[in-house]
Amino acid sequence: MTDIIDWGFDLTSFGSAQKFQDLLKRHGLSAHRLVVEHYDGGAYSGRHVWYAPREGLEMVTKNNPLTGMYGDGTENRKPEKGYASYIGITGEKSKVLALVKDIKKTTKDIKDESPNERQFI
Repeated sequence: MTDIIDWGFDLTSFGSAQKFQDLLKRHGLSAHRLVVEHYDGGAYSGRHVWYAPREGLEMVTKNNPLTGMYGDGTENRKPEKGYASYIGITGEKSKVLALVKDIKKTTKDIKDESPNERQFI
């Protein structure tokens, strides 16, 4: 049986869209937009999450590092390509750990991380 683990990163920047795209390719991931419902102060509203699935591995980011679009739909902020914000990873232990290692090597900045849990997203 394969061990499944989670991992999270807080306020993460790759510095460029190309660095993020290269990371996706290295791990066989492709980005898709997913709108999820969340409860926000008395009402449900949609939140955009960027989802990159692969068999045995999935990664979600709050923002889209490829376009710079913010996950909460904020219109008054200039798009920031390369900025993922929160990252959540779930999957087979070996694939998650390989992706985590690559993220740490590839990113420009990471505020915090949560090994073995998706604390931030």
